[in-house]
Amino acid sequence: MSNPTPVTQGISQQQAQWYVAMLEAQSQSDATQWLSGTAASAASTTAQDASFSTLLSSALAAVPGTAANQMEAAAGIGAGAQIAAIATQLAGDLRGANNQSYDPTSTPAAAQAAWQTPGWGNGNVQCVAFVDGVFRQAGVSLPATPNGADFWGAYHNAAGWQEVANGQGLPQPGDIIAFAGGPQGYGHVAVVTGVVPPTNGQAGSVTFAQSNSPTAQATLPIAPDGSVQAWPGYQVQGYIRLAGA
Repeated sequence: MSNPTPVTQGISQQQAQWYVAMLEAQSQSDATQWLSGTAASAASTTAQDASFSTLLSSALAAVPGTAANQMEAAAGIGAGAQIAAIATQLAGDLRGANNQSYDPTSTPAAAQAAWQTPGWGNGNVQCVAFVDGVFRQAGVSLPATPNGADFWGAYHNAAGWQEVANGQGLPQPGDIIAFAGGPQGYGHVAVVTGVVPPTNGQAGSVTFAQSNSPTAQATLPIAPDGSVQAWPGYQVQGYIRLAGA
């Protein structure tokens, strides 16, 4: 990788150094994933992804207002990538059976506010609370937080959001992946953190961060036709995307 020329207009020298470090960290993660080309690559790069997400969150948190927007643009970091990085970091804070509790010493205040809210939060982090916390930490207020199975209907034609039905397009980092079904029909929601598109008739993969599940991050295959088959008893409805992400 050639050394990029930092964009310094409106950005301090320290912020420019963050920009270079973020690009280098992300390129290492991307290279590892593309070289392996398998769903297992998502697990093998977890530590690198967490390192990048921590760096990203720290950098964005330290740069207020317009400067943060300038830095995102300079580094080529869109809203979807920022949301995915935050989701990866917060998934690392989850603890306990089915990843329903968290480490309050490392979880940012905005996410904790969502995870402590009576209902989906209340200190027992359900999947909806986790997704809500990710978006709050990214500075986005979700317009609705119903049962996981009801997200797909709740965001249909919602202003500022778009939906991509399963099999009608590929997911993107930062999407909310919505599931129907489950033991009680409540469904499930999670945040997409990585996508390997299917190529040359070979399956790809989608990786996502979640709570109220045996693993805080999971990967499902993307079939050559672009569809994703979920676990037994669940169905992937599609991907809910912040407009412009």
